[in-house]
Amino acid sequence: MLKLRPADMNDAERLLRWRNDEQTRANSHIAAVVSLAEHLAWLEATLCGPNQLFIVEDDGVPVGSVRADREPNGWKLSWTVAPEHRGKSHGKHMVRELVQQLDGPCRAEIRYGNVASEKVAAFAGLTRDREQDGFGHWSYRPRRTVKTVACIQARMGSSRLPGKVMEDIAGATVLARCIRRTLLARTVDQVVVATTELAIDEAIVAEAERLGVACVRGSEDDVLSRYHKAMLASGAEVVVRITSDCPLIDPAIIDAAVSAFKAACPLVDYASTVLEPSYPRGLDVEVFTAEALHHAMREATQAHEREHVTPYFYEHPDKFRLLGVKNPVDYSGHRWCVDTIEDLRLVRAICERLGAADQAGWQQVLPLFEVEPELAAINGGVQQKPLHPAQ
Repeated sequence: MLKLRPADMNDAERLLRWRNDEQTRANSHIAAVVSLAEHLAWLEATLCGPNQLFIVEDDGVPVGSVRADREPNGWKLSWTVAPEHRGKSHGKHMVRELVQQLDGPCRAEIRYGNVASEKVAAFAGLTRDREQDGFGHWSYRPRRTVKTVACIQARMGSSRLPGKVMEDIAGATVLARCIRRTLLARTVDQVVVATTELAIDEAIVAEAERLGVACVRGSEDDVLSRYHKAMLASGAEVVVRITSDCPLIDPAIIDAAVSAFKAACPLVDYASTVLEPSYPRGLDVEVFTAEALHHAMREATQAHEREHVTPYFYEHPDKFRLLGVKNPVDYSGHRWCVDTIEDLRLVRAICERLGAADQAGWQQVLPLFEVEPELAAINGGVQQKPLHPAQ
């Protein structure tokens, strides 16, 4: 197994021997033999500067070196395989390992006709851009990751069931269950709780801190501005909206929604499971760009647009490109959110039956209703508000 270790002055003799190898010099910009004095001065300057130089070892045996010279826009790569270890594919793997360790674009210059080094560069993910003065110019630009932040809105002052997010469900609060399940989503880089500046919501802040997630405080009624504040604080480029009254939120559905959204980008601004409901109520996921949120923050004027965050998106399909995320079978008749005491009783009953499997996915919850159809009657009479209250 290859390992890259930082070079030091003890490697001077070995590096010089590799550098002055006839084949190495033939493929270099400078074909002349390098003197010991020149080499020692270069090595000392390299080890003290911003450049990176590694000895590559295969089970402890030095087989080559890789170097990355710092440039304004990234790194310039070079590498040498020890003459006695050529033809063993070491070059491909050691350069790819170096590229994966670096934090930006890379480039390399390979003499035209040096097929072995061209294969190394291609294996490491570099592509040839052009040829100039007998050298091919190769480059690698890492795919930029887009920061995706799940924002969970929460407050104690719910109109139908005040303090619901701190209600206990089998040893954990409603909010804790929502946060923990959201943290399991593989497509989310960070989870943030957005609550109000009211004293009563100190309990929300404390619960978020206990669970190790950031908490941003803002307006009680203008939840849109609260989301916007959380987006700015977290540096989110994609926002995933979750409400804290969803203790059974499924990370698999979050991942499905985010993946569908990113697969459609840049041709979509907003993706959601609520445009064409097919999942149980309480598993709702909405995904939108920071740019779309900026737009809504500037333009939304209606009270319900500010209170409920996302209506401005789906009520203005002329301004935003929308994407519905659907399940093949419609289960939207189920209600698993917590907005009333009846809802709380149902979710408690579900979690009691799940026992140790309290992280079970939604498809593991569905069979409970087949075995006990009467479960659905616990909150069967609860009517969903046209636009649910701000959480």
